[in-house]
Amino acid sequence: VYVGGGADYVNAEADIFGYTINGDGYGYNFAVGAAHRFNDHVIGEAQFRRLNADLSTDFGDVTFEGDQITLGIRVN
Repeated sequence: VYVGGGADYVNAEADIFGYTINGDGYGYNFAVGAAHRFNDHVIGEAQFRRLNADLSTDFGDVTFEGDQITLGIRVN
């Protein structure tokens, strides 16, 4: 089991109804996850990650909040 976090510089682009919006700013993230060794060659992982950022765009300031869940297998 692990927990981590940090500060981020975020550069984002979104295409909405044919318009492209670019933004950048600072934010933070944190993650929590776990790994399990199935055998000498296979490790399974699960992680939840949250990102928050305050972005400046041509249309004004935007707050971005995103969640990500990752499931993976590593094979050595």
